[in-house]
Amino acid sequence: MNIEGERLSRLARVEREAFDWDLIVARSKTWRPYAAVIFAFWGIWYVFYTAYGFINATDEAPALILPRSLIAIAGVVLSFGVAFVLQRLKSRPLALRALSALALAVVATVIHSFFADWVWAQFFPDDKMTSPFFIAFASNFIVRFWFFASASAMILALSYGVDIRERERQIAALQGLAHSAQLRALRNQLNPHFLFNALNSVAALLSRGDAREAEAMTENLADFLRATLALDPQQLIALDEEISLQNLYLSVEKVRFPERLNVVVDIPDDAKSVLVPALITQPLVENSIKYAVARSTGPVVLRIVARCLDGTLEVVVEDDGGNAVPASSIGERVGLLNVQERLAAHFGEAGRFESGRTAEGGFRNALHLPVTAS
Repeated sequence: MNIEGERLSRLARVEREAFDWDLIVARSKTWRPYAAVIFAFWGIWYVFYTAYGFINATDEAPALILPRSLIAIAGVVLSFGVAFVLQRLKSRPLALRALSALALAVVATVIHSFFADWVWAQFFPDDKMTSPFFIAFASNFIVRFWFFASASAMILALSYGVDIRERERQIAALQGLAHSAQLRALRNQLNPHFLFNALNSVAALLSRGDAREAEAMTENLADFLRATLALDPQQLIALDEEISLQNLYLSVEKVRFPERLNVVVDIPDDAKSVLVPALITQPLVENSIKYAVARSTGPVVLRIVARCLDGTLEVVVEDDGGNAVPASSIGERVGLLNVQERLAAHFGEAGRFESGRTAEGGFRNALHLPVTAS
């Protein structure tokens, strides 16, 4: 590996470590309010029962400290389990999350009750129950259920509040990105090189006497510019409409590279109506044209495929690279970053973007976003 390669490798490693650390910090901040509620609930439980024990059974109270501590720790662990499950359900409807919180409180109470009975039996094996098991267990269950139900309700309220703040943050981010995204879109769509090359191709067609093809290309170019300039960067459009826009763009580029550009589009019917951010695939298609087709002397296959699986839409834009020498530039990275930012702004953690070189020397981009039908 040369010096430049080693430098890039170190830089990539540092960026990954920084990203991982930022992710850890962000998640720790998310869990802070839940931890505060859980420790507060079980701290109150422990202090209350310990104080009650010293008041009513002074001689036995010290012996109760350790088993009661174990029971409190078990309550904390179970409460964190409830919080974890509710966090995993944060994208679900509120009614389902509320029912889940109630069910989790019941399950946690049953587990905690049996654990508490087991702990007392280990520390005080000679103590015998003075009432039937069912009555004793029911009484114990009611007392503990209040704590777990209250803690689950607080956790659910905090989770819902976090969702609202996250939605507000996404809206603010979308509004903040709208202007810059629109400028980026305009820069990409009205790129002087693109327009110059397109118009130069029109001129070449006219000079060859292909007036009909030149007219068709001009109409496609006008339709593409008219449609893209009218789109709001915050708008969600059907995937079918998004692909239609890319077909217009590619029809222009096809005239420039008639022997090199081969396009394969595979969009199943169940994916056509799924909503995607407007022009989300535009930078990806442009990168394939600029860094694969334009730099290759042989044919290049550009694929745009999609599929719906388990409530998630995957859209892949990839090229086989042709015989172009793999290279990257700041413009390519800016385009990919723009796609990643827009996915995060629209869908949060539910929107993912992956990109990288393929084993054949091409480049593959994959968008993952929740299925939302138009």
